[in-house]
Amino acid sequence: MTIPTLRKFGPRIYARRARALTLDAVERRDFSEQRESLAAFWTHVLGADKAPAAHHREWIDLIDLDLDNDRLTKVAGPNLELRGPRDSAKSTFAYILAAWAIGWNPGIRLLYLSYSEAIALEQSRKIKRLIQSPRYREVFPWIKLGARKDVTNWEVDKAFAMAHGVKPDRIRIAADAETDATFTLYAAGVLGSVMGKRSDLCIVDDAIKSAEAIASAEVRQKILDNMDGVISPCLVPGSRWIDVGMLARRGDIHLSYFTEANGFQVHQTRAIACDVDGTEHSYWPERHPLEQLQARRARSPHIFALQYQNEPPQESDDAIILNDWIHWGQPPARFDELWLSIDLAATERQRADYTAFVLFGKQRSPLHYWVLECVLFKESGNLGKLERLRELRQKLGRPFRIVCEGGGYQNSFEGDYRDYVQRQAPELQACSLVMVPSSRDLRQRLVNVSGVMENQLVSFAQDGPGLRQVAYQLANAHTDDLDHDDAASSFGIGLRAMIGRGAGRVWTA
Repeated sequence: MTIPTLRKFGPRIYARRARALTLDAVERRDFSEQRESLAAFWTHVLGADKAPAAHHREWIDLIDLDLDNDRLTKVAGPNLELRGPRDSAKSTFAYILAAWAIGWNPGIRLLYLSYSEAIALEQSRKIKRLIQSPRYREVFPWIKLGARKDVTNWEVDKAFAMAHGVKPDRIRIAADAETDATFTLYAAGVLGSVMGKRSDLCIVDDAIKSAEAIASAEVRQKILDNMDGVISPCLVPGSRWIDVGMLARRGDIHLSYFTEANGFQVHQTRAIACDVDGTEHSYWPERHPLEQLQARRARSPHIFALQYQNEPPQESDDAIILNDWIHWGQPPARFDELWLSIDLAATERQRADYTAFVLFGKQRSPLHYWVLECVLFKESGNLGKLERLRELRQKLGRPFRIVCEGGGYQNSFEGDYRDYVQRQAPELQACSLVMVPSSRDLRQRLVNVSGVMENQLVSFAQDGPGLRQVAYQLANAHTDDLDHDDAASSFGIGLRAMIGRGAGRVWTA
């Protein structure tokens, strides 16, 4: 029956049956290639004139592994860090990937993060518009928006997806998705709150946009803390984390968190590639001619090396602790000794100063030192610090040695500690307080322990709270990037005492 012959049934019946015939015609067409291949999907939904470039296809090969697990179909795999040059259409890649992942996983919980909430919401709108487009519906006809359509937090209609009759067998929704998956996509800035947003896939699209945006070490530390303490715990077992960004400056998030040491597969794309004979090529000649890139490099070689070549800054000759000396691993269940080092805030008037607790574990055979956790806080007076020590003693269930530098302000802590233990905290009586000679020179503290670091006798607990900030401060202690160095200072005090350099007086109740 052709569409013109339907006119005799009346306008309403004609319109209804015409739509049905159109949908039948769409469903009879074969879009399996566009569905199976992320590259083909990209070309289909955006058009041949916006097909993925060569560097995009390299990234696609690392993502489109055709792997499934209990949470993800087609997009399962290792955590991935993709470092692309500035102006390499990273955001286009990210939102196309998000839309494709939703098509294969109607029950997905996807976190979409960017350096600002405004940019994340803009990308969220693009993904929603793409899902509603005719070309997308040709490939994934079982995907349509659900009742909640807020741009920050929206979902697709899971019941419609499951009832649709033409989807492949691999399209499924996890058993708990109907009740647990309260969103399909949640968009936020990297410093935004995503607490409790348990997710199957996290896409980070340009966590850092420019060096100016993270010029403050405090801002960089906030981003690092939010990644480590808020976003990472949201990812459920079997989930995947994909970051797409560029290097902006020394110590940015791509060098301190999205690293191989932290479990990410790292792929770097350089704007100018060089053959073995020295011939240079543009990574994307259609968009960025080689001559244009070479001119940019000549104007700002340092910025070009970071933002276009994704080349990490070389270690400074003044570096005390090298990045290669910082090792991560899974600590043993028990230690022969536990040590807690304390770097006290100098005075109440120095309100930018922190008190830093760093907990260590020592193995005697074979000899090895583990850094287990770090706590930074601002607190006037000593009572609050002593109460924290008491809580830690109760949590650990065993005594530990407390290391603190001597000096005018620190001596008041020693006196308060003795009085507190004798009068209020008998559980701390088994702990010993070691007061070591004072040194205000952070460089000298770290020089004293650099040998055991270089000889790989020190490891950081992979999931240790607050340890990323310790590692960051250690690696940048020779630069002006640090607003405060209390964690690195406490680390140097404690490790020096543990290895027996710098004897001090010991007090035990």
